[in-house]
Amino acid sequence: MLLFGMIKQAKSSIILLVFIAFGSVVAQKSISHAFIVNTDKGFIDYSNRIIVCRGTADIEERTPVDNSLNIVEKNIKIAKAEARTNARTNLIELMKQVNFDGRLVGELMNDEPLIESRLEGLIGSAYQQGEIEYLEGDKVAIALAVRMSGLSEILTDIDGYKTDSMNPDY
Repeated sequence: MLLFGMIKQAKSSIILLVFIAFGSVVAQKSISHAFIVNTDKGFIDYSNRIIVCRGTADIEERTPVDNSLNIVEKNIKIAKAEARTNARTNLIELMKQVNFDGRLVGELMNDEPLIESRLEGLIGSAYQQGEIEYLEGDKVAIALAVRMSGLSEILTDIDGYKTDSMNPDY
């Protein structure tokens, strides 16, 4: 009789444990672990390790002398280039707000001037995120993105965790 009572209690404990485990798995899947910092010019997505910035420019209207459409095409190309330049400028400002090991990248840039020139090189390799948008009021918008892995390579010490004992004596 005592044995049957213990077996019954063990079964109910196992069933309770299975329900708790199942509930925690479902709760973990439904909770989003995304951490995104939004600004008016773009966002920093720490979960996907990407920084996306947007730049806009006005498409200037110039009247063609010979009624050709080539001038309109050139105006759009100039506006796209200006929007990319604005996006790159916004990207460097947004990168200054990235939290790296408890410090902002902007603070690290002030301490080490070489970081700023390396970040400008990284921004030069930024890729276009999505399609070019043609907005109302004769404007064009372009979003540029850069992976945070490139940023961490710049900010991490070149030697990393290398110690003196790893250097061979020749």
